[in-house]
Amino acid sequence: MQLAERPIADEWKDILGLTDRGPPELYSRAEDVGDVPHAGPIRTALRELGADSVFCIEDVPTAVFFAADDANASAIAELHSALWNQGLASVLAVVCGDAIRIYSLAAVPQDRRSDSLDDACLIEVLGKVEHAMQVRSLLRGMESGRYWQEHDASFSAKQRVDGVLLSNLRASDGRLQALELPPEASQALLMQAMFIAYLEDRGIID
Repeated sequence: MQLAERPIADEWKDILGLTDRGPPELYSRAEDVGDVPHAGPIRTALRELGADSVFCIEDVPTAVFFAADDANASAIAELHSALWNQGLASVLAVVCGDAIRIYSLAAVPQDRRSDSLDDACLIEVLGKVEHAMQVRSLLRGMESGRYWQEHDASFSAKQRVDGVLLSNLRASDGRLQALELPPEASQALLMQAMFIAYLEDRGIID
């Protein structure tokens, strides 16, 4: 799943303002993640997904940075899906060559074709030289809230994992009741199904 084994180049880290940041704002090693909120998802991003670093605002993972040898649509789509399912970070930032590609994690995951991924999830592509000021102000813009205001169309609450889950549950409840299942029984069945899925996901049952 990893885009690249190598870390983000020092030049890019300097431009992005990552060099002088450290815990609890920025985590670049899973070993540095202590007993903090969302420690598990942060470690997962760093260890299992191959993230270069995780940027947090008020202890909440906000932007996840990756290095890439090329803009591999399949790998980016897989990473986007994994991070979207965590339901925490808002931005997936992929440094590739002389540009950084920024994807919204509030957009529903797409298939692995580059056109569908970019159409639905890509916010912007910033060049290291031609967009130097925008790159340098990226983290500050997130901290101030300006970045979210400027790109509010890319961050719909309805497309985040919790919003999609609620929508799917309502639709499932409606279908079950259409089969003449009483509302109480329909909701109990859905709750049991969710609990079983949780146990399976944690490896408690097979």
